[in-house]
Amino acid sequence: MEIITRQSKANTAFDRWRKVYQVPKWVGTNKEDITNKLCALGHEPDPDEVDAIIGNSSWTNLTACDECKTVGHSILVGLGIDHEYSCHAVVLCHSCLCKALTRWCAEGAKT
Repeated sequence: MEIITRQSKANTAFDRWRKVYQVPKWVGTNKEDITNKLCALGHEPDPDEVDAIIGNSSWTNLTACDECKTVGHSILVGLGIDHEYSCHAVVLCHSCLCKALTRWCAEGAKT
């Protein structure tokens, strides 16, 4: 399980960016320059600075909740993370996670 915020995504942007574009040499124009700028931001970069360096917010924005499909959440929970590919089996917002836990607890009380 992983708590996902814009900050947590900004914190991993450098490693994820490098993994995508440095295989085995730099792919595309200015990718190495962007990587160096991301590295210079340190371990807890401002998400807005990451966006500015990359040129968009795709590396720091939060995806939609897999259950309710809404976007714009400030925090999500990723379950079933695959660290090799930096992806989750399911991503839930606070509301959907609470609903799931309430239902699970209610069902468990019946047994």
